[in-house]
Amino acid sequence: MLPALATTLPILLAHAEETSAEGNLFIGFVLLLALVFILLVIASFVFWITMLVDALRRTDWPHEDQRTLWLVILIASFFIQLNWVAGLIYYFAIKKPLDRGEAPTFFENQKVAPSVPAEPVHRKKPHHKKRS
Repeated sequence: MLPALATTLPILLAHAEETSAEGNLFIGFVLLLALVFILLVIASFVFWITMLVDALRRTDWPHEDQRTLWLVILIASFFIQLNWVAGLIYYFAIKKPLDRGEAPTFFENQKVAPSVPAEPVHRKKPHHKKRS
């Protein structure tokens, strides 16, 4: 048993050296991907903060309700982890047109049906016959 171990140990060590180089390459690749992912997350967070600060400081809103709506959207998107999506939508729909001096067209195409006041419901009271 000992001579068999003595002959297979150099083979296992040689195999371990080959796989360690490949393993190190794989580990390096995974670490590089993790670093890129972390940098993207940090960049998207900084972008979202920039859009949130822009929404807070902007004074040329067409309607004050839009400001409140976008602040709610941007803040709520942080809690559902879609802050980068809300930041991109805010940038292209609101910030870019307002910086060019144009009116944002994000809300113009949405038509709201006029509200019709509800008619009062008249219910007939049941007529009960009196017992004698």
